[in-house]
Amino acid sequence: MARAARKQHEDKGKILEFIPHQRIAYLYWSRLSGLPDCPENYQAVMFEPRSRARRGALRKQLRNGISWFEEPRRAGIKTKMNAEDLLRRAYDAFNARDIDTVLTVMHPDVVWPNAMEGGCVLGHAGIREYWTRQWSIVDPHVEPLRITTESDGRVVVDVHQRVRDLAGNVFKDAFVQHIYQLENGLIKSMEIREPPEPRL
Repeated sequence: MARAARKQHEDKGKILEFIPHQRIAYLYWSRLSGLPDCPENYQAVMFEPRSRARRGALRKQLRNGISWFEEPRRAGIKTKMNAEDLLRRAYDAFNARDIDTVLTVMHPDVVWPNAMEGGCVLGHAGIREYWTRQWSIVDPHVEPLRITTESDGRVVVDVHQRVRDLAGNVFKDAFVQHIYQLENGLIKSMEIREPPEPRL
């Protein structure tokens, strides 16, 4: 009896964070998805064993060479980033000028504010073009200070924003709020607003 040949395929990914026996976060793409190998089709995945027993199960998986992506539930592993983890990774990637990583946590139809010229840019291609142009003119750095969720489900990030020219001179140093709408674990939109005045 002839044995059918097993098809070979190659998965690809990028490690974002690794703490032994505690947490791993990475970007993942598989040919089996049927989607093209481009940044918007990579998935952001995080595993966190929630108990000593489950950490032991994770170590056993590693010893046995079992794919975390294929069998995460067997080890009782949490597989979705929460909003705060997702946004902090997006800020880290932005500050590192890693557009591809940021786009993996953005909805394909994301709406993003154009802080330089006004209006908005749309989709992954619009954001890539906007940031590439922005970084050729200025050197922005954004530090998330606090992340909260409003009653309507939007996520509010208090941000310290510092913008330098390409010679390294700071010409803007301010605090703003970034307001995010998430959909299916991805950033669907963001708007910028001034922080509320402190109460006297």
